[in-house]
Amino acid sequence: MDAVGFKRILACKSFRRSSTNLCDSPAILTKRLCTEYVDPLTIEPILANHLISLDKGNGEVHPIGVGDVIRRIMGKCVSRVGKQDVIDARGATQVCAGHKSGSEAATHAMHNIFESDETDAALLTDASNAFNSFNRVAALQNV
Repeated sequence: MDAVGFKRILACKSFRRSSTNLCDSPAILTKRLCTEYVDPLTIEPILANHLISLDKGNGEVHPIGVGDVIRRIMGKCVSRVGKQDVIDARGATQVCAGHKSGSEAATHAMHNIFESDETDAALLTDASNAFNSFNRVAALQNV
């Protein structure tokens, strides 16, 4: 079922108890996934992705995995609840954590500083993390 189907069931009064169950079931599953160990083999359908190819030009393709609607809903809920904890855990090491379009705002701010007449130099930083080269297992354990 796509997002439109979920929205229809949740908003339509004719589904009555079904819409409540549709909210409760993923909530219970999400709470369980966040609080206890669950064998990854038992939740394989939730972890599956639909691959979409992104044309990078020059005949190169970058695969992007898009999760099913239910997993995306669960992820948004967990992110919303745990957002402040993640921001607090990252502290000053993650400049844009918790800011809407924070990376974009930081880029525009640096551009404005660079274009200023008072600017004599710019500092180049290592952006390897932007290209997904970090250890995801370690990052998840730290968060």
